[in-house]
Amino acid sequence: MDNRIDVYIAKIPADITLTEVYPKLRQDEISACSNGRVRREKYCAWRLLEYGLECSLGKQLVDMEITKSENGKWISPYVEFSLSHSHDAVCVAISRKPVGVDIEILQSRVNSERFSERILTDGEAAEYQGLTENKLEFLLTKWSQKESLFKLSGGKSFIAKEQDTQKGILVSKTVTLADRDYILSVASAAPERICLFENVSLR
Repeated sequence: MDNRIDVYIAKIPADITLTEVYPKLRQDEISACSNGRVRREKYCAWRLLEYGLECSLGKQLVDMEITKSENGKWISPYVEFSLSHSHDAVCVAISRKPVGVDIEILQSRVNSERFSERILTDGEAAEYQGLTENKLEFLLTKWSQKESLFKLSGGKSFIAKEQDTQKGILVSKTVTLADRDYILSVASAAPERICLFENVSLR
């Protein structure tokens, strides 16, 4: 899969049953999550990773030597991947080169002006101020792009204003899962062909 990023997206089934996952470090992370919704999202993102590795590489997760970096990023010596989840949607990006992915639900319960002050660089703010419509969607897209850039970098602390979307290699689009719209963003180290696999079944 040289020069290609495979992105898998799935809706979490309402009746999903959580079983043991590999490695134990990921299982412990899931078990320690006190928020039931987030726990299901973390679990399903990992199951989607298993599915994606098998489809994209013909490999099993147990063969990938998955560990965590000192900054808390899941890594493997054999593949680059990134995970994201938001309000019952999960996504995974798989590549031979560094990649970052983020999915965010499109929602209206955001104070746009305060949010813009908190996350935008000066250049992004100028772009935002020039808009006459779709300002909230612009902000949520920028947030998603910044998350994906941060994941690409493998940094330790996410500070939105430090992620400049005007300097990154980014692709964003709106996707729909079960009548809800989400922003999907993919950040890469070099221009890559993106193959999108939507509505994967996790049953």
